[in-house]
Amino acid sequence: MHLPHSPIASPLAFTPSLASPCPPPPAPPAHREPGVVNLAELLHAVVTGNPDETRLRLAEAHFRELHGTDHGAAALHRLRMVTQQYQCHPVLQFNSDALELPVLLAAPDDRPPATPAQDALRAAVAEVARSQVRWLSLQYFSVVAHTAMDGGTHARAQDPGVPGIADAGGPLRTRRWLERPDTVAALHPRIAPYIRGQQSSTLPLGTIVERWLDREDPMLAGRWNDIARDQPAVSSGPSPTRAFKIWLIQLMESHIHRNAATRDEVVLWLRNAAQPGRQALVAEALDICAEGTTMCRDNALLTWNRLKMLLHKHDAIDGRYAGRLNELCQLALATLRTELLTAIGQDKIIALHKENQRRQQSNETPINIDPAEIMLDYQVSLRPALSLPFSVESMHYPTLSALTPEDIHFARNLIARAEAESFHAYLMLDFSPFLAEVQRLAGPQAHRQVTDALHLAAADLPSRVHERLRALDLPADDDTFNTLAVQMDRELRYNAWLPHANRALASVGLMSLPPFGTAGAPPRSPA
Repeated sequence: MHLPHSPIASPLAFTPSLASPCPPPPAPPAHREPGVVNLAELLHAVVTGNPDETRLRLAEAHFRELHGTDHGAAALHRLRMVTQQYQCHPVLQFNSDALELPVLLAAPDDRPPATPAQDALRAAVAEVARSQVRWLSLQYFSVVAHTAMDGGTHARAQDPGVPGIADAGGPLRTRRWLERPDTVAALHPRIAPYIRGQQSSTLPLGTIVERWLDREDPMLAGRWNDIARDQPAVSSGPSPTRAFKIWLIQLMESHIHRNAATRDEVVLWLRNAAQPGRQALVAEALDICAEGTTMCRDNALLTWNRLKMLLHKHDAIDGRYAGRLNELCQLALATLRTELLTAIGQDKIIALHKENQRRQQSNETPINIDPAEIMLDYQVSLRPALSLPFSVESMHYPTLSALTPEDIHFARNLIARAEAESFHAYLMLDFSPFLAEVQRLAGPQAHRQVTDALHLAAADLPSRVHERLRALDLPADDDTFNTLAVQMDRELRYNAWLPHANRALASVGLMSLPPFGTAGAPPRSPA
């Protein structure tokens, strides 16, 4: 299982316009024979309909955006697996009346329709089509909601002579003020949270930040307004700044805002992120908020967990844990557990999509798969057992998660095994703030000595790799050589810094790290 070194991912998003047709090409293209076309390494399909390069680029941009969603990435991955397994490709049909997006169809086949290859291809294409419909629906309804809530206000602001909504349309729309008895309560229909987020996202970012403070703070509001103004313009797709506003508004609907302690955590995060020199933290936070196709309450809670870990990560990288080695080790352990839990959640989502493929073929009821609910369920369920630094204690919609108690138990045991086997190497080699603190405590002279020794060892590394290949009776091909070279390089760096790391750990009362390649528990105080 591939484990990323950081739980924070920032995929690029690119959304083609849905409001206007693509511009006409400057010249009619040459006739294109049907053939397999590679679209951004996400889809290999037989293109028909003689599209020009502009329409091909728009189609590629669409599949990039679809791949930015969890359900779209899983569907495209499944289609690629089917294509590689059966060596059959879907058809990407460009019609003359399809100005924006082509139609994805199952490939024609001379074999009987009931062959496994054709059935698997049809099922994979159908899953991609459902993901496309879901993505387009979210895009459409977000535009409709924004227009309904803000469009009239913008029109009247541009032209004060335009009549108000209540006065437009003649006498039947004229205002009528009716007296209401004091015993009759005023009924205000509740606006759905996502609509409120669309409506309020036009406010200045500083104003929304002040709502979390429940008071005016011109200095903090001004810094966040400056941050929003300095963000680069987005030519297409959702604005990260607007997505960050919607996230702040949606989080107000959760227990994080209702509880004074957790609300203060958000305020402290906003103050820390607005400090000078934290542009990298802010940029990554805005990208995280822009990743979601929609910001529901549970997605807002999941995003808050990610942003808390992001702040801890940047604090450690910036050296704010200097002199706090014990806390730094605890942060490294929490980071590893979060990364493992994220990888387990991604594997579970892929497994559920495969199960739905099987259920579709046997006409069974499919499983409702919501990636945000699955990820949040893992975090909420395992937060106490794993001591994760999250303040989200419950979900708004726990019934939307497809996890079972067995899934939670399996994840807990898997993390415990992986932690015991690899935490010492992760701490020394993959969690860079720990080694930086060890180097600071060791001093510049020790740093030079270790660096010189590593340079000498690196010069002799190829011959040592060949010796170990012969000792292990392994083939000397390039792939095996490179894999073993990376492993031996990690071993050299680990052993070179191990005495200094153990000396630093002993100074704060923590147990020593084991030799490289030996399973060991996280550093803890000796009994």
